[in-house]
Amino acid sequence: MQAMPENNGPSWPKTPAGTTGWETVFEDPQTGLIALIHQAHTETALCDCTALIIEQLHSHKDDPAVVKQFTDQLHQLIPDDTKGEDLAPTMEAVIAVLRQIKQER
Repeated sequence: MQAMPENNGPSWPKTPAGTTGWETVFEDPQTGLIALIHQAHTETALCDCTALIIEQLHSHKDDPAVVKQFTDQLHQLIPDDTKGEDLAPTMEAVIAVLRQIKQER
């Protein structure tokens, strides 16, 4: 019986040097994380999508504190009682957080 391959998280695009191409991961207009965020049409979708992205970007066993930090920041930007007044400023704030994560990469 053949062993199943381990799932070590997402397979990110690589640079010619073989490292993760974070600029592409975040900024590609078709497949990047920022483009994905732009597809959210409600605050709930924006929050859920961003939380999932944060978890995928920080999937190592020593990352829970970082995930909590960014998740707390996300919930400050999009509180549970957010009313759907204007999604655009909230989306831009969330994108700024994602770009902060990109810079840390």
